Amino acid sequence: MKVMAGPPDGMRSDSIYVRRFWVAAIGPGAVADLLRTIRAGQRKRTVTYPIYLHVLVQSGLAAYDGTKVTVPNPVPLLPPHLVRRLPPPMRREHALWMRLRNQS
Repeated sequence: MKVMAGPPDGMRSDSIYVRRFWVAAIGPGAVADLLRTIRAGQRKRTVTYPIYLHVLVQSGLAAYDGTKVTVPNPVPLLPPHLVRRLPPPMRREHALWMRLRNQS
């Protein structure tokens, strides 16, 4: 496992944002795999092949070269196409998060 530098405007892996919005977008199993992989990379340890690796790769949260998994830390913000897939109340909540974040 390897942790690569994530986007400077990303969220810490322990942020409620990750659990709230990424879980809604890609599911709790995929997010658990992401967080487990980030932790393993930070500790220079390996984890077994993440079950939801295909979801992480498809959503841009991991890269796999056939031998190692690379994940970003901090975790990127949800891309617009995944925000659009959220239910309307959650899209509004996400927009509020982004407004508040941009004000600070």
